[in-house]
Amino acid sequence: MKIRSTILTLALTLFVGSVSALAQQDTVDIKGKRFIIHHVEKGETIYSLSRQYGVTSEELTEANRGLAHGLKSGQRLKVPVKDAQTSQEQTPTTKATDTDVTTGATTVNSDVTSSSVDTNNAVVDQTATPSTETVATAAVDSVAAKPLFRKLQKGDVAEVMMMLPMGTPEQPNKNYVDFYRGFLIGLDSVRMSGYSVNLNFYNSGRSYEEAMAIVESGALDKANLVVGPVYEDQLIPIAAALKDKGVPVVSPLARLKHITSDVVFQMSPSTNTRHLKIKELQDSTVRVVFITNDKSEKRFENEMREMLKGVPHIINHKFAYEHPAVAQKYAAERAQKGVVAPGDLKPYLRGNRPTVLVVTVGTEFDISQVFESLNKAKRELAARKEPLAPHVIIGSTKWNSLKNIERDMMFAHTIVQLSTYHTRRSEPIIRRFDSRFVREFGMLPTRYAYRGYDAAMIFVKELYNSIDTGLNGVEFKPLLTSYKFETDSVSGVRVNTEWMKIVYNPNYTITNE
Repeated sequence: MKIRSTILTLALTLFVGSVSALAQQDTVDIKGKRFIIHHVEKGETIYSLSRQYGVTSEELTEANRGLAHGLKSGQRLKVPVKDAQTSQEQTPTTKATDTDVTTGATTVNSDVTSSSVDTNNAVVDQTATPSTETVATAAVDSVAAKPLFRKLQKGDVAEVMMMLPMGTPEQPNKNYVDFYRGFLIGLDSVRMSGYSVNLNFYNSGRSYEEAMAIVESGALDKANLVVGPVYEDQLIPIAAALKDKGVPVVSPLARLKHITSDVVFQMSPSTNTRHLKIKELQDSTVRVVFITNDKSEKRFENEMREMLKGVPHIINHKFAYEHPAVAQKYAAERAQKGVVAPGDLKPYLRGNRPTVLVVTVGTEFDISQVFESLNKAKRELAARKEPLAPHVIIGSTKWNSLKNIERDMMFAHTIVQLSTYHTRRSEPIIRRFDSRFVREFGMLPTRYAYRGYDAAMIFVKELYNSIDTGLNGVEFKPLLTSYKFETDSVSGVRVNTEWMKIVYNPNYTITNE
């Protein structure tokens, strides 16, 4: 396996048009191509404009190289005119707006593992743009019409290109260094299976210009597979350059919001499929109780409310620790008024009704107090020989990294967590990987390293096996996390649909599905 490291720091000259010409015309001819000139208004994004004018995000980006930092109010954009539009020579009178319009710019969250806005919720004027059904049908037809990915023969050498924002030698980005190291171990496993691989590595930085420099350098010309970049604004020109070449492009960590491309694979699971993992908890007979406070983990809470919004019986309980003497002092008054004490969770565990407790309180102290309150409720109900409701606790995956929570508390109830990635170091396959990683690099791997390994084992290996099918519906499980890719009917992106459901059981076992 040959590994070549190249750092590109080329600067690109941004397109600067004639201001006077753009200000005076609705359309303009540039090098024989016809463009509509659009004046950006507050709240518009690349995605909303692509829907408005019936072009792709890639086509807008190709025509306007200064979009690295999104759109600004008053900015002038060149919009490619389709053949059917040429005779009209006018801009549409209506516009589509994304749900994320607070900044009026297309942005990429620096936390690339976090949830992204579902742009299928964009508001579109049906008189100016195709309906969602029409767009979906066109996207499916487009995917079917294009050639499949190129499949390599076993004797071929796979040219793999990786682009990650590695930082500098003085300040390396540890997460992406770990991803790279895990990928190297995966490549070695592929090589041991009898395949030949060349890895060409590029430090892609974080800007659109750096991605364009890679495109214009010709580095993509020989690639059979591209892994990265991490950020979506960089991924758009890479995917555009490879859209007709049968080369898969892997987005390893981000949830993509704006890109429309059928050559892109998104490894992070779609937020649209997460609810399927707790479908059995959304029965109409289930009672859902949100246990919150002023320091709740808001993102987690909002995601869970969205997932469970169809449940008819939802209770909101604002939790607060209360000294037993204070609780006793106000017990009679609260009972008379039918008010539940802030630290008392017993009413939600009493009876026979199936109950889901969604715990979103934010600090380690608060989480520990919730567990203690639940344990106390169970003891009191048992002492009074009252029925204990069958219940499940849904918690945040951040609990796993908190050091001051007693693990016994995690196993005292059935706790369910939904995660984009899952590993368990007690599992033999993880122990073997960890041993290899420590032997090679002198430290334990992080989840980024595991994801890097998965990327190599799925995509490099499948270059020689099933890549020509697009991998639709095929399940992969290199370590403990599963992947299954399905083509999004609107964007064409091949998105992972598999979330990991982790269950802490009262018998001190952990299961995942």
